[in-house]
Amino acid sequence: MSPTPLPIEMRPFVLTRWRAAWLASLQYWRRWWFVMVAYPVFGVLGLSFSQDPYVRGVAIVALLWPLSVPLRSLMRSAAMRRRFGERHTPFVYEDFLAMETEGGQSKGFKLPFAAVRDVDCTREAYLLHLGRYTYMVLPAEAFADQKARAAFEKHLRKKVGIVRPIQRSERL
Repeated sequence: MSPTPLPIEMRPFVLTRWRAAWLASLQYWRRWWFVMVAYPVFGVLGLSFSQDPYVRGVAIVALLWPLSVPLRSLMRSAAMRRRFGERHTPFVYEDFLAMETEGGQSKGFKLPFAAVRDVDCTREAYLLHLGRYTYMVLPAEAFADQKARAAFEKHLRKKVGIVRPIQRSERL
């Protein structure tokens, strides 16, 4: 007997590589904002006050490092592009999240909630972190309404250890 999905109304979505990379880099900036500020400050101070070429070289790298975040996210999202380049419909089950392509082709997959380390919730999407630098993006348009998002988030809180809520600054 196959399991039946939970009564959380979901809609099909297409996630582009650029959007996945942008959402992941935004979340990285939100999570590590103090590092994103500290490195460039060190870079400016190092370039301003040091004459040592090695310190100046490190300062230039520190100054430019935050700009590399979207590029690194874009490189990491290549596999996501292959996976989500088509329309997918998510289905929430008790122990896993299933993604099916239209027509039920074999490109669908199951993501067990036990494999999710933590989740970042934003207005735009849910970022399910599976490992170091490995994540899955579930965009907000995959949910039929706010009630479906609330039910999904409640289920996530039962199944995943760490679920970070939407930050206050995003509600403004």
